[in-house]
Amino acid sequence: MLSVALRRIAECLRHRNDYGVRGVRLVAGLVYLVEYTIRMTLFGVQIRRRPTPLAGSPEMFTLIIPTRHRLDNLQPIVRAALQLACVERVIVVNANPDERIAAWLPADHRVVAIDDAASKVGVRFSVARQYPARYYLTVDDDILLRPGQLSRLFQRLLETPAAIHGILGERYTGGADPFEHGIMRRQAEVDLLNSVHAFTSTHVEQYHRLLGTLGLPESREIQNGEDILLAGVSSGKPQVHDVGRWIMCPSTIDRRVALHQRPGFRAERADLFLRVRAATSSRG
Repeated sequence: MLSVALRRIAECLRHRNDYGVRGVRLVAGLVYLVEYTIRMTLFGVQIRRRPTPLAGSPEMFTLIIPTRHRLDNLQPIVRAALQLACVERVIVVNANPDERIAAWLPADHRVVAIDDAASKVGVRFSVARQYPARYYLTVDDDILLRPGQLSRLFQRLLETPAAIHGILGERYTGGADPFEHGIMRRQAEVDLLNSVHAFTSTHVEQYHRLLGTLGLPESREIQNGEDILLAGVSSGKPQVHDVGRWIMCPSTIDRRVALHQRPGFRAERADLFLRVRAATSSRG
C-alpha cells in the first residue's frame, strides 16, 4: 500500500495545477499527503488479517466498484472487502479501454472482473441487476474502507433495509450552490449520498422503474446523477453513518479525473434532483 501512496504523491506534485494546490494550499496539501501515506501504510497492514464473519448474521452482500482512472487503488479496496466472510462477491467494472481489469485485481473466486469501455458511472446499478443478490454495497474507486467499516455499514443496512445507507452525504438547500456538501462522521438524514451506498435488491428494481418514469437511458449510460436516482427510491431519507475515518484518494480533486470538476456538473445534478423529487413525492 505504501507504493500506491508514493505513486499518488508523485502524481499530485507533478500535476499540482490540476489538483489546484498552490501557495498556502500547497503546504496544506503536502501535510495531507504525508498523513495519506501513513494511513495507507497502516491500511495495508490491516487488510492482511484473516477473514472475519459479521457477528450474529448469516447475511451476505455483493460489492460493486466502477473504475476508470484509479486502477492502482483497486488492490487495497478489493483486498479489504475479501477479508470479510459476509462478502459474497466483489464486482469491478472497468471503463478504461487501455487496460484489462483482471490484471489489477487479486486472484479470488469471489472476484468478478468486467471490462466495459462504453460504460459510465451508472453501470453499477446495471451490474446489480445482472448479478442478483439480496444486499449490495457500491464504493467509488477513490474511497478506501477498512473491513470493519464495510461490515458496520452493512450492519446498518440490515437494521433498516428500507433506507439507503452511506458515509457521506448532501442536503438540498437551493440557491446558487444548491447542495450542502460534506455531511459525514455523524448520524444524519440527508437528501443524497456520495461515493458509498448500501442498498437492497428492492431498491435496484425501484431504481430501474424510476429510470423509465423519467424517460432516462439505461443506467450504464448515465454519467451524472445515478446517486440521485438511488436516493429517490429510499424509504425515508437516506442515512449517513459514522464508521470512523476513511481514506479518500487525493485524486478526488484532480481536474483530469474527478467527474465533479466538470463544468455544469452541479447544475445538472440540481435539475435531476428536482425531477426525481417531483416524480417520487407521492411515495412519502
